[in-house]
Amino acid sequence: MSDERWTSPLGTRYASPAMQLLWGEPHRVGLWRRLWLALAEAERELGLPITDEALAQMRAHLDDADLAAAARYERRFRHDVMAHVHAFADQAPAARPFLHLGATSAFVTDNADLVVMRDGLRLLLGRVVAVLSALEGFAGRTAHLPCLAYTHFQPAQLTTVGKRATLWMQDFGLDVEELCHRLDTLRFRGCQGATGTQASFLELFGGDDAKVRELERRVTGKLGFREQYAVTGQTYPRKADSAVLDTLSGIAQSAAKMAGDLRLLQHEGELLEPFEAEQIVGRSARDGLGDREAVAPDHLVEGLPVAAGRHAEHEPALAGHERHLLRDVPADDVLPHLEPGRDVGGEHQDRVGAEKRLGQGEPPVGAVVEGALEPLRGRRVGAVGLERDHVSGQAGDALRPHRVPLVGHGRRADLLLLERLLQFLPPL
Repeated sequence: MSDERWTSPLGTRYASPAMQLLWGEPHRVGLWRRLWLALAEAERELGLPITDEALAQMRAHLDDADLAAAARYERRFRHDVMAHVHAFADQAPAARPFLHLGATSAFVTDNADLVVMRDGLRLLLGRVVAVLSALEGFAGRTAHLPCLAYTHFQPAQLTTVGKRATLWMQDFGLDVEELCHRLDTLRFRGCQGATGTQASFLELFGGDDAKVRELERRVTGKLGFREQYAVTGQTYPRKADSAVLDTLSGIAQSAAKMAGDLRLLQHEGELLEPFEAEQIVGRSARDGLGDREAVAPDHLVEGLPVAAGRHAEHEPALAGHERHLLRDVPADDVLPHLEPGRDVGGEHQDRVGAEKRLGQGEPPVGAVVEGALEPLRGRRVGAVGLERDHVSGQAGDALRPHRVPLVGHGRRADLLLLERLLQFLPPL
């Protein structure tokens, strides 16, 4: 994309490199190709005459899509999916007769969207756990540091800085529970045709219903899902989008609450927001480090469920029964902004100096989560499982049930900006 074209600041300014790549076009096209490969592999396993050479060529070109060639095809065919089918076939000519066999466009577009949303939620879960880790250490260090508590922002009683931090921790703990629930219940669209039936696959398998069901089960498993929707139209139920929006809005509310508290406490002189050595304070509202970076994107994300709900109200009247494609325009605008917007702070973490990194000497992640979720004791916390992976030993998976990375981009500094935000000074 040319620099002369508009790009969203939620991606370029606020989102981490990992989230940007996740929602990027090359990754999405790579997922489409993996879906076509999974479908062809399963069809071959169940008896269709797909050659070894065809599968080998598909595997060799999963991540080197020629986007320019696909764009040329799309100008000819006016169809994005068919453009990529032809571009893939140019690179894997032996697979041309078998690409997209029996499928409809939503097989790749919708299933890929679900994969991206699932992986985005995993990334966010790792980040929220990292926030809890930072807050757990901070709350422990300041558990006995007295400060003034407020009601209606008027002086009321004494509390401690650590006690105040546990309020933020409880909010984020609830978010962890909700994220785990979303990941547990997010389903794959599956292998349905243009109107949600499986007539094309039944024809391919000579009317063998058992093979069609096994095909769907195998493709679902190859993409890392446990379940698929029992029935669909052409697309997966759009209520799934609304549920994800609600979850992200909850995280935004937690972060905005903490950031708002920090701003008010700075006004009272109980803390000072840190600045970098060469930071120009007058532009901190846009470029600075601190609570401003949480508040602006969070307020946007908080409002997204309202916009999605209004769209859902109008969609049935406009969509036409099984073919709910109108979602593509608003959701393609909202969803790529939604998770990067909640990923705020990821890019700036790499500017944290080595002496300020977190995780050095902190307890295992499992203990951090366990302590952070103490107010929720007795309630099921999704499938987090309180893994005992040590922060300093992260090689990829921090919360194995959901394969959640603690996303450090190769560093142990990925605990957002909290160490900077939470450099409380003694009460003045």
